[in-house]
Amino acid sequence: MFLMAGPLEPDDPRRLGEFTLAGRLGQGGQGVVYLAHSPAGEPVAVKVLLRDDAEARERLSRELAAMESVASFCIARVLTASLDPPRPYVVSEFVDGPSLDARVRERGPLRGGELERLVVGTATALAAIHSAGVVHRDFKPANVLLGPDGARVVDFGIARARDSTAMTSVLIGTPAYFAPEQIAGEVATPASDVFAWAATMLFAATGRSPFAAGTIPATLQRIVSHEPDLSEVPPSLREVLAAALAKDPGRRPASHEALARLIGAAPAAGQEIAGVPATEPAGPALQRSRTVSPAVVAVTAAVVAAVVAVAVGVWLGVDRERDTPAVVGGTSTPAAASTPSEPRVTATSRPTSGESAGPGATPRPTATGPGAEALATDRFEREVSDGFGRADLGGEWLVGDPAGAYSVDEGAGRIGISEPGSGRSAYLGELSSPDTDLAVTLGLGDKPLTGKGLYASAVGRKIAGAGTYRAVVTFRPDGGTALELRRSDGEGAETAISGEQIVPEVSSTAAVRVRVQVTGTSPTTLRAKVWQAGGAEPAWQLSATDSTPALQAPGGAGLLAFLSASATDVPVTLTVDDLDLTEPAG
Repeated sequence: MFLMAGPLEPDDPRRLGEFTLAGRLGQGGQGVVYLAHSPAGEPVAVKVLLRDDAEARERLSRELAAMESVASFCIARVLTASLDPPRPYVVSEFVDGPSLDARVRERGPLRGGELERLVVGTATALAAIHSAGVVHRDFKPANVLLGPDGARVVDFGIARARDSTAMTSVLIGTPAYFAPEQIAGEVATPASDVFAWAATMLFAATGRSPFAAGTIPATLQRIVSHEPDLSEVPPSLREVLAAALAKDPGRRPASHEALARLIGAAPAAGQEIAGVPATEPAGPALQRSRTVSPAVVAVTAAVVAAVVAVAVGVWLGVDRERDTPAVVGGTSTPAAASTPSEPRVTATSRPTSGESAGPGATPRPTATGPGAEALATDRFEREVSDGFGRADLGGEWLVGDPAGAYSVDEGAGRIGISEPGSGRSAYLGELSSPDTDLAVTLGLGDKPLTGKGLYASAVGRKIAGAGTYRAVVTFRPDGGTALELRRSDGEGAETAISGEQIVPEVSSTAAVRVRVQVTGTSPTTLRAKVWQAGGAEPAWQLSATDSTPALQAPGGAGLLAFLSASATDVPVTLTVDDLDLTEPAG
């Protein structure tokens, strides 16, 4: 059996027509895709509809028509199909390779020639699709297969002929790869495909979707108002992708124009490019005549809110094909980073009551980086005796038991640990984001540390039941300070994803400022730094990537504290102040 196929489930058919099913390749909103074999033993892919009704069969018929009109070199060629109940299905060429989504999740972003071949290959495929008069409407990483002979674009289930007058009353596709004009209610066009293609290529180059956020409304808002970060894209590709990601579809290059730029050609009107006929006059994208209404160029939050209800309903039914589980990758190490003598933090979080920030609370701070958006801030200018109460911005703090171990007074939050080998936790439970940048000031009370010291963590991502990504600052009894990047799993077991770094210029006898940035998924990139509070902020001191499957999703942020099991002088107090949590730009 092929490596990428999972086992058949009890209710799966074992045979369809003359084809013998051997395993599952994936399942989406429309159907299940199986690995099968022809009577001659050749591998094929069989897509079986989940529904057998007129609408589902019409969609499959449309998919077949779209695929038959597109050059076979860039798609999975259709071999045969049956629209008859009870199981309509289509049999296509088997592409022996992972989807782009799975490839990036397992091995990280593409680099060098591998990335360039993908960009040119998919641009060629898209130009061929548009040359056939078809709009794909769901170009995304899961719909690009990386075969041994190059990339193939698949899943034409929601494609339409460009001149089709049929319209749907709802958004169809994958929210993170919508174009702005689709969100504004316009019909998807080849320009919409170009936008989705560029976003998909940016995912390939960086390992993260340029617009994905923790919720569908946030994702749609990012598409219409955020400029993606292309700093990690090679200069040879950056200009083309930037033009293709223009908010105004009239300023994007046509697919054949993008291809011409990538290969260094400058085609004249009607000229063929690499065997793909031009479908409209070529030329600089900025000189194209198509114009759009101002509403498309500057879509407001009100417009996004108006389509959210529709988008959520569609998102529950669109193809969300999930590939085989990702393998842990990046620079993470499999060895546990701590010894059995240092138990894991297992405090159970629960909401606590407390006073909300009053009129005198510190205003919302400047975001951490250019274009960053503040998610939470807390100056701890309140009095709370049980828990942390409510942050200035970001909602209620959720703290571990006992709530009496947490308090806010004299302009700082306080976490008391009274037993060696025990921990405390505090999270901003109302927040969830795939990209976080957390900075917080931490300090110790008057009592000197003993044993191996105190471990304080700034948690950049916490997923309930799955674990955390965090920066761990070790306050050492000798006054030294160390920094490390770690992850934990749902059972509390920990793994170091960077080596521990002693920071000699930072003393644990005075307050320190720690910052952790957790961005992207599959892989996730982590960066951290620590410096003396009040001093100049240094460059990032630690950086690593990790692809642990359970942690590749949006999460919350907060704090953990753990006192060494060898400590002899208790209780110990950790102070918390000046917390800023932002969502980095791009």
